[in-house]
Amino acid sequence: YAPTWTLDASPPSAIGSLRAGTWLILRDHTESAVADALARELGARGTEAMVHDWSPPLPSGALEALSRQRKAGIAGAIVFLANKPPDAAEALLEDLTRLCETLERDRGKEPIRVIITTSGAASVFGEAVADHRAALALGGVLVLPTEFPELGMRQVDIDRSGSSDLSQIA
Repeated sequence: YAPTWTLDASPPSAIGSLRAGTWLILRDHTESAVADALARELGARGTEAMVHDWSPPLPSGALEALSRQRKAGIAGAIVFLANKPPDAAEALLEDLTRLCETLERDRGKEPIRVIITTSGAASVFGEAVADHRAALALGGVLVLPTEFPELGMRQVDIDRSGSSDLSQIA
């Protein structure tokens, strides 16, 4: 597998419909404003969003407990990885793997999308990469689908330099 980068400046209205069900959003305190805006956007589109504060490592059983709280089947998960401390790398990968295991077990017949968000982890126009630790996230995005083929994994690098409008970022 080789990563590819595509700039997508589509307006929010041009984005296709979301799969029905519950979207699980894992965030930390530094990402709460964007995650909350995303949850509102999902709600406006008629989709349930469960927002959970997350700092690696997740306690044992936490993902399973979240999965049981949902009202509808899990449609996907959005994981915010910006600003994670360097010493959390191993726990972060373990949490991503456990998330995929939980989603795969509870997914039913439909594939599930998992979106890993980073900030400053990709260079699309030749600019310097601001967060080299995010390479770990890309490794998970590339490798985990070989273990969990029914999960569609994608990394989305959010450029915060040009917009402070949370609804645009969401």
